[in-house]
Amino acid sequence: MNEKEAHTIKKGTVALPQGLVRHSGFTDKAIIGNPKSQTRPTRGSFFSDLTIPILPRFEVFDGGDENRWDMLGTLTKNALDTLTGKASALTEGRPEMRFFGQLQRLHMEIPDALVKEVCTQEGNDGILVMKPVFEAHHIWAIPMAPIFSLRIRSPKLFASLLSFVHSLPFDNVFKRMGYLLECLFEWSLGVSESESDPETDCCAEGPCVLCFIEAHASDYAEYEDFDWLACMRGYRPKNTLFKMIRDLLLEAPIIDFNAFANLCFLEDDMDMEVDDLIVFLDREDSQLENGYINFVNEIAQYGYSHTIYDTSLTLGNDIKPFVMREEGQVNAVFNFMDLLNELLKKL
Repeated sequence: MNEKEAHTIKKGTVALPQGLVRHSGFTDKAIIGNPKSQTRPTRGSFFSDLTIPILPRFEVFDGGDENRWDMLGTLTKNALDTLTGKASALTEGRPEMRFFGQLQRLHMEIPDALVKEVCTQEGNDGILVMKPVFEAHHIWAIPMAPIFSLRIRSPKLFASLLSFVHSLPFDNVFKRMGYLLECLFEWSLGVSESESDPETDCCAEGPCVLCFIEAHASDYAEYEDFDWLACMRGYRPKNTLFKMIRDLLLEAPIIDFNAFANLCFLEDDMDMEVDDLIVFLDREDSQLENGYINFVNEIAQYGYSHTIYDTSLTLGNDIKPFVMREEGQVNAVFNFMDLLNELLKKL
């Protein structure tokens, strides 16, 4: 993708970001790198070239009467007692001050964490503690077309890659369409219907996504139950690139691709999930890929911090602990996908 181009997802265009975001800690602002002095960012970096305000450490919300403040203080205390393994008593004073005392404790014992009030469908109040675990600066839009190009060149690698993609918990054009991908498909269908012309070749500038899916859907479905790991263990390619892809696939069993199942962005009500950062699309520089990247760029400009959080929900005496044990779990997934993307683009 030429980073100087704009990518269209509807009438009008939005220019893609040109610089890298370098996080300066939880201070006042994030620092945006100068693209002329920085190395070329990974394709799909999704933060606009603007100064992004870092959200405050604690999200303070309106409370009601004293009973409500007392309940919030107790919930936060119960959560911190469990999460830190240290019991403490509520301080004396007004109920709201006891609650803010627990916020001070949160700041000391889980640095940079946030606490948010939540409400369940049953109407019960709860506390959501959000711990920053890592920063995500990129979208991994992984093309499927290079995989299908292997059908004749290396049937074993072709079958193994398709089966491996089947096993991943990420959206792709053949299976497991999430909200963002589904919206783009609906938009693509709407455009094709409104602009349909029997004399117009929908694939004049390269295979359109609908034709791509139609051409390859049966091949994709055929290898869902293929034992890709056993195949790769016995695979002895002479081609250096094929060997690199094989070696990468053999590393996959030690990686937990669901590592961020409990993670979220701070603005978790804006129809975007952490796993939307990785998606298998049709081909590089396709309308769908460009649209997807642009879609996430647009969402990111409406309040997202680039920090991703682990979460712990407390409802009464029911406390769900943090899931993440170490940042490396998620980094391993992203590093794997980054390398896979680069290798596929070389095919």
